[in-house]
Amino acid sequence: MLKLELFPTLRRFVPFAPTSEDDNYPSPNLQAIEDYWNGLRGDRAMPARADIDPMDIVPHLPFVGLVDVLEGGHDFRFRLLGTALDYVFGDYYTGWRLSEIEREDLRRIFTAAFLPPTREGKPHRHSGLLTVSQNEHLEYELLVLPLSRDGVRPDMLFLCWSFTPLSAAGLPS
Repeated sequence: MLKLELFPTLRRFVPFAPTSEDDNYPSPNLQAIEDYWNGLRGDRAMPARADIDPMDIVPHLPFVGLVDVLEGGHDFRFRLLGTALDYVFGDYYTGWRLSEIEREDLRRIFTAAFLPPTREGKPHRHSGLLTVSQNEHLEYELLVLPLSRDGVRPDMLFLCWSFTPLSAAGLPS
């Protein structure tokens, strides 16, 4: 496993955007990605991976990911994770199956976030706290959007993360 060194402070790397006008999202990045996904799907239940053009979402790429749905949702493979996510998670998980990840906290987060859109074929938001190191904590919001080649059954998930750095006391820093 390749261990990545975290920056001394995540504030240099993890931008926090003030609350948008839409109170449903603390970050305009999540709203922009959901709007993009909705535009791609049109009148379909969900778009396909082939519909996504990375050039359309360049500013968001460090915070997005693609995850393959395996075995009907009993496992998942991280096909692609943005560079910001490698630093936040402290490892390079691209190519890994969820079942191979040793960090129990990450497995719980991913399982809770991935199962609803895989089963329902609808967008899902998941939020909580993530400990990056003894003195670095993040509040996160994860938007998980299903993708499907056949337009019916999700076979991939499109992720976008938003992070807010917290102090050791749990207050925004």
